[in-house]
This record gives sequence, structure tokens and C-alpha cells, in this order.
Amino acid sequence: FTPKSRTVTFSGTSDQTITRTGGENFDFLTVFKSSGNLNLANNITCNRTLTLTSGDVVTGSNKVTISSTGDITAGTAASHIVGNLERHVATGSNVSRVFPIGDGTNYIPVTLTMSSVTTAGTITLNTTASAHPNIATIDLSTTKNINRYWTITNASTAFTGGSIVFNYNAAELQGGATAAS
Repeated sequence: FTPKSRTVTFSGTSDQTITRTGGENFDFLTVFKSSGNLNLANNITCNRTLTLTSGDVVTGSNKVTISSTGDITAGTAASHIVGNLERHVATGSNVSRVFPIGDGTNYIPVTLTMSSVTTAGTITLNTTASAHPNIATIDLSTTKNINRYWTITNASTAFTGGSIVFNYNAAELQGGATAAS
């Protein structure tokens, strides 16, 4: 399969799986499913635009990579990445990347903004709908917490300063926790 700047659309009413050994590259990929998900048996890379309209992309242990020339449009409760999403980060000031991730039930996007990126690289995010397995061993409340955690992997991106906005479902707050506690 050679993308050749064409759009590939996954649609239909049942799960579909990308199984190509070694992964698959797309220029324009659209997920527009009336029901069911797009499952990955290997990694995929989007070189131009990944459009998430309806139906989740379920990665399992694989990942969706948005290359240095790619971007993502949309990302909603109806369509997001369930699993690993890797995004390229270019050099510059106030570089922002939205990660439209979640689980099979909740859309939990993360926005990462870096004040100054001096070395380009990639950042991979995913989220897990449970308390972190090491919560009892760190200096945080084991009763007031959020029933969710995020895993962030930085590959070579050098940056100074910035912010991360983690979203969550209010029902995931445990033990009377609030955003302030």
C-alpha cells in the first residue's frame, strides 16, 4: 500500500483491524464508523491528517504516530485514541499538542504546551482508568485521588517550561477529592 496523498476511510458497522506486519503508513486517514472500532494489530503512522469522526482507534500495545508533517482533526467522546498516541514535537516557542485519548467509555484529552523546544522529538501518551498501581508508595493521599492515571514517554524532545492539562471524568474522583485537593 502506497498512500499517494489519498484518503483512506474506515467506515461500517463492525470492528475493523489493521494487520499489516511492520505497520502501515497513511497520508490522510479518516475514522467514520457508525458502530464498532478500528483496532490495530501493528503500529500506524499518519503523515498528513488523521480525522476522528466516529469510532475509536484501539491500539492495544501498538501506537498511532502522527509524523512531523501530520496533524489530528476532531477527537471527541464519539471518536478518540484508546491506547498509545505518539506526536512529533517540532522546535519553537509555545509549541502545543493535543492528545485526543481516552478509554472505551470516556474521552480524556490531554493538552501539552512547551514554552521553548530546543530539540525536536516525539511524545507518547496514554491513559489508564484505574488508580496508579504505586499510589500507596508515594506521598499522595491514598483515599483522595482520581481513579485514572496517564503515562507519558518523551523520546528526545528537549524543552524548558510549559504546562499539561489533564482532563478526567468527575465520577473518577475518589474519597471526596476535588480538583483543588
